[in-house]
Amino acid sequence: MLDRRYKVNESVVLEIINLRDQGYTMKSIANKFNISIATVWYWACAEYRQKQREKNKKRMAISELDKARARKRAKDRYYMKNKMELLRDRIKRSLRENNYIVLGKKRKKDVG
Repeated sequence: MLDRRYKVNESVVLEIINLRDQGYTMKSIANKFNISIATVWYWACAEYRQKQREKNKKRMAISELDKARARKRAKDRYYMKNKMELLRDRIKRSLRENNYIVLGKKRKKDVG
């Protein structure tokens, strides 16, 4: 039984392999089952399937250390963002309390 992630079931895979052995082209098999040529290649050729699996394994292989580093970076970004927002709010509050009007980058003392 194939995984439900796959676009084809076991009977289709067996038929793809049989048609390929009979000499049908990858394109004609893909058209017959309304699937991509890459899917036909994946199921018709064991070497191609092995290459794809190794490629996916490399792409998905992340060490625990890398995961921990990624979590730490995300946490740092979150706290840095909050620190910057708090600092910005403090500055604005301070300027308002001291009767300064902030216009873009220019600041001038409110006379009133």
